[in-house]
Amino acid sequence: IKADALERTNLVDKPKFSSILKQLQQKLYKWQVETEDPWRCAPHAVLQAQGVFKKDPVCLTLGHEALQRPKRRVLTQYEEYVLV
Repeated sequence: IKADALERTNLVDKPKFSSILKQLQQKLYKWQVETEDPWRCAPHAVLQAQGVFKKDPVCLTLGHEALQRPKRRVLTQYEEYVLV
């Protein structure tokens, strides 16, 4: 903090801090699982664990432009989408 009081230098890519970054990422993910945080799939998706996905939660994308509907003739109420 003394060397960069305004926090303008990002240290995340420095090898010296890689173990700290990994430790913090693991702590964050553990907390997200414990609190059932739906944003643990972020930044491009959100965890859906209700309704038809209650027994088998999935990460659903937020960006419709990145989705592609599988080719099939019969459409169901809950269509499957895949990331392109």
